[in-house]
Amino acid sequence: MYAHRVILSGLIALALPLCASGLGCKKEPAQAVLIDARALDLAPTAPAKEEPAAARPSQPSLPVVSVPPKSGEEPTVELSGMVKAGPSGRPMHPISIIIASGDCSSPDSRLIRRLPLSDTDSFYAVVMADPGEKLSVCAASEPSPGLPTPVWARSEPLLVGPQSEQSFANLTLILRGAEPKTFAVKASSK
Repeated sequence: MYAHRVILSGLIALALPLCASGLGCKKEPAQAVLIDARALDLAPTAPAKEEPAAARPSQPSLPVVSVPPKSGEEPTVELSGMVKAGPSGRPMHPISIIIASGDCSSPDSRLIRRLPLSDTDSFYAVVMADPGEKLSVCAASEPSPGLPTPVWARSEPLLVGPQSEQSFANLTLILRGAEPKTFAVKASSK
């Protein structure tokens, strides 16, 4: 009840300056004003009962999507795995890991990173790539970088998503004799 008086007295206080200035007041006799205090009830109400799920209209759910990287920021992609010798055994030339945008077995692909295979026949690399870009990883036993080699292996395409950090782990590349390929040597700009 006290809250109703405060609100009502506040409304009268706002109306008095308008009457004193001659604005908003009529020169007619005063009439009774009925105020319905039920609309101003400030008492807490009981929580509404929740309808069963079947009674509620279905609302389309929004897909759960990770936050894309900030404008101009490329996702960081971790690549790791093992290189195994094929049926002919370990090759005599050093093994390079070639990470490229597109087909890593093409010298025209955009080379992202080239590194030597570790002594434990494993590799680990962190690269930057654009969302939606397809990467591939090759292992090649090259007599010298840029010279053709018949002993190499290629991963399946790896699609870079919109997440700011991604990982493709446990990649396994098995070196085999195949058509000689020449792999890109220098990283090209985008």
